[in-house]
Amino acid sequence: MAAWHYIKGRWWIFAIPLIVSTFIGGAMIYFDTIGAPEMRPPRPWHQSLLFLGIVFIVFPWISMLWTIMRIRRGQMKETDLLEKGIRGQATIVSVEETGLYTNDIPEIEMVLDVRSGVHPDRRIICREHVNLIDLPRLIPGKDIIVILDPDDNENILVLPGDVR
Repeated sequence: MAAWHYIKGRWWIFAIPLIVSTFIGGAMIYFDTIGAPEMRPPRPWHQSLLFLGIVFIVFPWISMLWTIMRIRRGQMKETDLLEKGIRGQATIVSVEETGLYTNDIPEIEMVLDVRSGVHPDRRIICREHVNLIDLPRLIPGKDIIVILDPDDNENILVLPGDVR
């Protein structure tokens, strides 16, 4: 489990698409309503620029708020796991590339033998995005630090920077 973290000072990443879509939607509404109604032929509601303008204004805001809520939920889960989780150790059994890259950061699948004083020892398959700098440290046989969720045996947070 890894959470996406917002970079402070990058508010414009969220603002630019919202401003552009709101401007385009407002322009559509304006151009649909400035003509005299008797000059326009009657048309169904789904062919109206008014409807399309409303869609351009409403849906980007809803999707942006949904995205921000998901990001915050992931961050809160990670923070909660860091605060209340059980620190354990895991031995890397195998590492494979999944082929998925997010912002040039590869996702890998690791098979881990996890040990903690609370839960019984077990083998977990875990997928994590790992920085390219940390990737050479994740070789089979190495021990890494993990944080285990006390309520869910399968929910772990791998700290690849803490390779021993």
